[in-house]
Amino acid sequence: MTSHTEETIKELRAAGLLALRDVAEAYGGLGAVAAQAGISREALYRSLSPNGNPTLKTLLAVLKSVGEGFYAS
Repeated sequence: MTSHTEETIKELRAAGLLALRDVAEAYGGLGAVAAQAGISREALYRSLSPNGNPTLKTLLAVLKSVGEGFYAS
């Protein structure tokens, strides 16, 4: 992979994590989403930061937490 491609992938990944963070904020805040997902608020902040490295388990738990808000609306 070229360095330009690698940089683009990093930027897209960071943007995706920040977008999920924005969704979590809109659906009750990070503290509420973290509690519902079964992780600490601090861990969620780290995971959804531009340099975050969330596990698949964390991502699925967060998506499930905010996904319930999509259906309830």
